[in-house]
Amino acid sequence: MERYIDLELLAVALGGIQNLPSNQELSKIISETEVNLLISQGAVSNSLIEVAWYLFTIASIKSANEIYGIKRKRAALQVAGHIFDLALVSNKHESHAKIRLVFASQIAYLKSQHQPNAIAIRKKHMREQEKFSLLPENYKELSLNCGVALLAFDIGYVYDLTAGLEEQATSLAREWGVTSLYNTPFGAAFGLALGCRSLINFLVYGRDSSFQKAKSCFLQAANCTSAYEDTDCIWMATLLHGLADELYATSIWKVLPADVPYHVKRAFTLGSPRVLSLWPPQIDYLGQHNPFADEARFQFLSTPTSGGKTLLAQVLIAHHLSTRLTSACYIAPTRSLCREVAASMKDRLRFLNLRSQIREAIEDFDLEENDIIEPSIDILTPESLAGLLRRDPAAVYNKYGLFVFDEVHAVGDIGRGWT
Repeated sequence: MERYIDLELLAVALGGIQNLPSNQELSKIISETEVNLLISQGAVSNSLIEVAWYLFTIASIKSANEIYGIKRKRAALQVAGHIFDLALVSNKHESHAKIRLVFASQIAYLKSQHQPNAIAIRKKHMREQEKFSLLPENYKELSLNCGVALLAFDIGYVYDLTAGLEEQATSLAREWGVTSLYNTPFGAAFGLALGCRSLINFLVYGRDSSFQKAKSCFLQAANCTSAYEDTDCIWMATLLHGLADELYATSIWKVLPADVPYHVKRAFTLGSPRVLSLWPPQIDYLGQHNPFADEARFQFLSTPTSGGKTLLAQVLIAHHLSTRLTSACYIAPTRSLCREVAASMKDRLRFLNLRSQIREAIEDFDLEENDIIEPSIDILTPESLAGLLRRDPAAVYNKYGLFVFDEVHAVGDIGRGWT
């Protein structure tokens, strides 16, 4: 809450426009609205929602960076996304209006570099994911739900809804005597749904041909004159056509260096939880350094909480196991974090074409002779590693070619640090 009533953020977002509330006025309106919603009184006013749509619109135009600057664009989208979120909490909306607000909020959060919010808002406001039979009269509802699911990276849902769509469209076009479904009132919805499926295909498998197909589908849907009354699908396709380039650039396929093996990248796009797009701190780090290079022997990474450090560590481990013959040792300060990392890496290992195992250490964890021969991922607390080093430091150095310390500051903690 405090982030979105910050006077400096609101001043940047509003840009001094006279017909809008001042930053002080808008901060007061938002804070009062949030308090009222908290005690289940009142709703988000139409005037506040109009401010959100104005901020969303100016920040979404193609030349927004040149006209308003990146800083104002991101601030405007942050504020707009939050107001849309409030509107969804407060008011009862018919289906299409609800989807528009969810989708607009997702776009706003993604473009303002708040990716987790884009995923969370769908779970928060669209808990029951509707299923639609693949019939032309369902195309619009199906497509709009696909657009929202795409931005929440709900791969299974998009695939389920669009299975057989392209084949059916070809059959219908032949039956109706048209060259393409784009020449019918269903064209915008068809292009939007097929574009979502194609973009998911790229994000999961990394094929540039799928990305180009997605862009083409979104463009045809956005310019579909035969479906001029289908304004929702045209609007959504237009925004996704612009956003697709950003998802392409932030995908794991394009951010990780080209020499990272294909099956390492696939382990993250297909493993659970799936990782299709990286976050700004991760992209900044990988853009400035090549952590996989032989000369990158010691690395230190500090980001804000939830900046994605643990995921980067998992990528380093997967790369190490695929390109080296030694094991990896992951040191985490708590048993709960050890369990979380172990569960995540266990699912990814099956995509690495390795026989490696994951072991979550207990206090009396020890190394055996054959442990050094077969690479593994051992996840330890600092105390467990300290015990190994006391008993047989040579065996530790022989077995592990990579050490990852999560929350490394805990190693020097007075209460539990090493002596």
